Order: sequence, then structure tokens, then C-alpha cells
Amino acid sequence: MAKLSHLIQEYSKYLLDQNESIAYISAITNLSRTEIWLNKHRELDEVLGEINLEKCKKAINYVKYGVPLSRITKTRGFWNHDFHVSPYTLDPRPETEKIVELAISLSKKNKSKNILDLGTGTGCIILSILLANPLISGAGVDISKYALLTAKQNAKSLKVNNCTFMHTSEIEENKDQFDIIVCNPPYIHNPNPANLDNPKEPENYCVDYATKFDPTKALFDQDGIQMLNNLPLSENGILLCEVPTYQKQLMEEKFKKNYKWHNTSHREIVILEYLNY
Repeated sequence: MAKLSHLIQEYSKYLLDQNESIAYISAITNLSRTEIWLNKHRELDEVLGEINLEKCKKAINYVKYGVPLSRITKTRGFWNHDFHVSPYTLDPRPETEKIVELAISLSKKNKSKNILDLGTGTGCIILSILLANPLISGAGVDISKYALLTAKQNAKSLKVNNCTFMHTSEIEENKDQFDIIVCNPPYIHNPNPANLDNPKEPENYCVDYATKFDPTKALFDQDGIQMLNNLPLSENGILLCEVPTYQKQLMEEKFKKNYKWHNTSHREIVILEYLNY
């Protein structure tokens, strides 16, 4: 009978090393990495069981083609929580956590009452903020009704009750003004996903391997900043927006003053902080 170590070796053919292979198997089976490591010389079915063994065999077909772990497990860790991801949502990235960090700090400092998330996707930004500061109310907006279903699912699983979700068309009818608006807009101009591998394109500096598995609506837009027009931002309200460095000048021309930049964990991505006064 095959040993667990054989499965680890099989995964390692397509991943960086045994440690990454064990991390994948751990996420797929919900067994701890320590359990897998200590039992790697035991027979597969004894350690994993029939159901987990089938999961691992099925998952390796995705691993072969570079499918990210979050797309296999349909879960992504972001800030301090796990979020369900779907084919209709962007896979949350670590650099976007800077928006959450800034929004939590500013909302507490300014005693903000409400916050709007444009292009909410999984809801990871707005829900992370509300979990850290439950004294404010939130709203998440998206153009995809299926993404909104995912966000609502995450809100329910995380027991967040002070957030509403609405389609983009509804925000135009909403007369509320928001103290903070957060946004991670689609900012890749290239309309052809096949050209993502061209390193000469400045917009591809911020593209990673997971981008190939993200929905195109969350990535591509000839004018990604158009969603920042006519913002329902209150007086002295704050906009926090993720921006690739090659678009900094474009954003500076749009907002002209009362802005500053924050670095993120990604060298080609920054956060714009704009004060509306």
C-alpha cells in the first residue's frame, strides 16, 4: 500500500518543496501539518481516511495546472479571518490588508459612523473592518450579484450583522453619505488575459500567478478609476483606494490635493488616502 510520504512526493513535483506539499494536504484534509509530518510513513488510508484520500487525489489534478490553494479549498485567510472565495470573486491579497489597517485606525480615531466598500467581492475588506470596529455600520457594493451572494455568506459565517450588501445600480439611488469609503478597483487595462505574461506591460508588474484564476470583471477595466467618480463621501470623509504605482500620476491628477500615499507589502501597489474637504 502507498505511504503518505508518496502522496507528499507526488505533490512536490508541482510545488516548491515538501513543506508546501504538506501545507496543501493539511488545508485540504484539515489535518495539522504536525500530524501529517509525524505520520508520513504510515499507509495513506490509515492516516487520511477514504474521504480525505479522494479529496487529495482530486486536488492534485488542480495542483498540476497551478491552481492556487485558495481556489481548491475555496477559502482564503485575510487579516484575522478565513473567507469563502468563489469563481465570481477576487482572491484576497495580503497587500490589500493595508486598507483594513488604515480604515480601522481612522474609523476609531475619527469616530466614524459608517463605511462603504466599492467592489466588495468576498466582503473581506468591509467585514474585517467591522469585526475590528463593530461600532460603525457598513455597506458593500458590487457589480456581480453572485459576488454579493459570496459576501453575504461570509457575513453570515462571521456573524457580522451591521453590514448591508447591494448591487452597483442601487448605490446611485442611495442618498447616504459615508465617512469612509474603501475600494480595490479593477485596474489592469489589458483587455486580453493572454497578454498577462508580457513583462514589458507596466500593469503586469502587479500580476501574480493567481490572477489567471480571478474573474475578469474584478481585474480588467480600461478606466478602473471611473468608479471613483461622484463618490458619496461625507464632508471630511476619507477615501482609501488600492492603486498600482504606474497609476499614481493619474490619481494625483484626479484628486489634485488633500491626498497622501501608503506603502503596502507589494512594492508595485500603494494605498491612496484622500480627505474630502
